[in-house]
Amino acid sequence: MKSWFCITLLLIFFISCVEEVQIPFRSETVKLIVEGGITNDKPPYVIKLSYSGNLVRSNYLNLNLAISGARVTVTDDLGESVEFEQSLSERGVYRSIDESYIGKVGRTYTLKIFLKEGRIFESSPTKMLACPPIDSLYGIYEDIVNTTEPDGYTVYLDTKDPAKEQNYYRWYAYGYSRIGRFCGGQFCTNSCDSFSGANFCWVPRFQTRIDIESDALINGNPIRKRPVFFSPVYAVGKHFVEVTQFSISRDAYQFWRLYQEQSSRTGTILDPLPAPIQGNISNINDPLDYALGYFEVAGISRKRLIIYGKYDVLEVQNNALNFTPKDGGCSILNATCGRPDGWPKD
Repeated sequence: MKSWFCITLLLIFFISCVEEVQIPFRSETVKLIVEGGITNDKPPYVIKLSYSGNLVRSNYLNLNLAISGARVTVTDDLGESVEFEQSLSERGVYRSIDESYIGKVGRTYTLKIFLKEGRIFESSPTKMLACPPIDSLYGIYEDIVNTTEPDGYTVYLDTKDPAKEQNYYRWYAYGYSRIGRFCGGQFCTNSCDSFSGANFCWVPRFQTRIDIESDALINGNPIRKRPVFFSPVYAVGKHFVEVTQFSISRDAYQFWRLYQEQSSRTGTILDPLPAPIQGNISNINDPLDYALGYFEVAGISRKRLIIYGKYDVLEVQNNALNFTPKDGGCSILNATCGRPDGWPKD
């Protein structure tokens, strides 16, 4: 009995010493998020608007709410402006409505956003800089070792950096693999073949990382063999790649560099919340009320590449590690039956 009595006292002692710990969880002030910009490419130009939300304790979801009913304009230093119209099919998406309004190198542009509740946001004026042309694109077959990514083509870029000024670049690329009737061990469906008018499907791949560079160490020299895209080989077929080269401002480069650094960090939900990266947009009546994101003004150069791959069917089957058709048809990796706009039939 004494032993049971002692054990009971010990349990009471330990239980009374346990304090409730209030674990701090991340919270974030609601901010306007702005994505998009203007280039010297043909319109329409796109601006996306949304709100950031508080992080939810139960599942840590970030609530991004698309913004409706805003008025969006872009004005240059000569007073010429263009209005943006809200998309009827895509929430929070605004497109320029004047097809004759095209960005011009040397002009300075300012974005202005009028929200329904009365707040007005404005970007800092940014000059559009000339972009050197992409001299060439080429793909080199790479053997990928010890990853779940199949082998494929690394696409490289050659260009020439101007010597007279400091330059900053951003690259974006996307591509399609055109897959024939023999798709990853299965055959495309007849409905796909008849719909597309050819015996193949189109599998998209989009660049997700931010790819930037400064000419601080290469000013005035050629940029050679710079990797800008990877197109995996899932099946026998051609590869279609488009690369866009942006000539961005120094401030935009600094913004994307900080974005890269924060995106590469890993940690737990208990780690300190990184400070929001301030872009170039703020409330005209309250500079501390700044928007997240960046209004980018850039001259661009664009080039396309078709890779005429020659493969052994058995080798491709062994290579396609994560290529799993859902039904043997054009649901393969978000594939589409129809040919994407602008790509050739051959």
